[in-house]
Amino acid sequence: MGTQPLAPPRGRGAVRRPHSLLAVSPRSSLHRPSSAGASAPPAAAPSPLSEYLVAREPGRRERAENWRVAIGLQKVDGLAVSPYLVEIASRNVEGEISIEDARRIVGEYYEEKPAGADPAAHEEADRAAANINAILAEPAFRLSPEYYVGLHRRIFAGVFPFAGKLRTVNLTKKEWVLDGETVHYTPYTEIAASLDWDFRNEREYRYPARDKAALVAHFAAFVSGLWQIHPFREGNTRTAAVFAAKYLRELRFKDVSNEPFAEHAWFFRNALVRANYEDLAHGIERTTVPLEAFFRNILLGERNELKNRYLHIRAAELGLVAPIGATKPDVTINVTINDTIQLTDIERKIAGILRKTPTTTRAELSVESGLSSRQIQRILDSLKTKSGLRRIGSRKTGRWEFPSHPAT
Repeated sequence: MGTQPLAPPRGRGAVRRPHSLLAVSPRSSLHRPSSAGASAPPAAAPSPLSEYLVAREPGRRERAENWRVAIGLQKVDGLAVSPYLVEIASRNVEGEISIEDARRIVGEYYEEKPAGADPAAHEEADRAAANINAILAEPAFRLSPEYYVGLHRRIFAGVFPFAGKLRTVNLTKKEWVLDGETVHYTPYTEIAASLDWDFRNEREYRYPARDKAALVAHFAAFVSGLWQIHPFREGNTRTAAVFAAKYLRELRFKDVSNEPFAEHAWFFRNALVRANYEDLAHGIERTTVPLEAFFRNILLGERNELKNRYLHIRAAELGLVAPIGATKPDVTINVTINDTIQLTDIERKIAGILRKTPTTTRAELSVESGLSSRQIQRILDSLKTKSGLRRIGSRKTGRWEFPSHPAT
């Protein structure tokens, strides 16, 4: 008997049963009995390439988590998936269809645009979620700008005509958490160079194996820097989130749960905003503290409360909480191995300049090092996290101060 083609269900009666997305039922429900009387085929001779195995689909529980993440991430842009997408996802989780089948069915559904459906309301979220699920399920990863751009192309294939293309305009976006202000994103003329610089330095960085707090601090700074580049016209946060989840698996954090991406996607975005915004005239500094709390929940199993209202720059004034970044704890997170702060080569160079001439300005650092102003800011932010570097006084007449001297 030939295999029947998979097609999206038609009409209300076609949905067989309501699913609780990712409520995992007993594995035995996936096992179908063999055809009666069928005999086992003869064993094939082992292939000389048998050690190179084709990556299989993830297990049932992992499929469920991947779908939750893929669906939850749509919230960062105020989107919601359709009940139809939830039904298709549930069929994949139950093992009735493959990941690729699910992605194909969703694509065909919106190509046909069936009567009675409202494609405009859910199409972007449905397509992107199906694409993200497929990406999360595969082990392939590469720490490079090309891979990052390729992620955007794959996530938004069939969604944006500019999927996988660097933007050619400058952007602003009013943020609730900033009271209507915007983050200053990288100028479009510097996107390619900024991506190359960030990835090159990340490849050179050696993550501390024993200091998980330092690992989280650096990882958060790296991800926030990528997001600040904002290489694409749309879809930057979802791309950064998928990349971060994939990178953690590449760092062999295989058993961590990506549930915070599903449950707290909006917090993730607002934490990225706070990590890249400062208004020194009003006492507001950049801070990766919220983003680190997010990743500490993932990597260290902590239960930090992730509330968006805590991130508002006027949180205290509005009676929410003390504003994040308004006060600094009397401790610094040092990236240490054998009591030596681990800095990249360029961080050591900048730290050396600041120790020799504490009154050096950002503009002078840029001229002396040959780096762009954005690159200098990234290095200074990293030094603040790793060694407690702080600026005393104004930008023009102040000085830099290290509570403890970083290794150079």
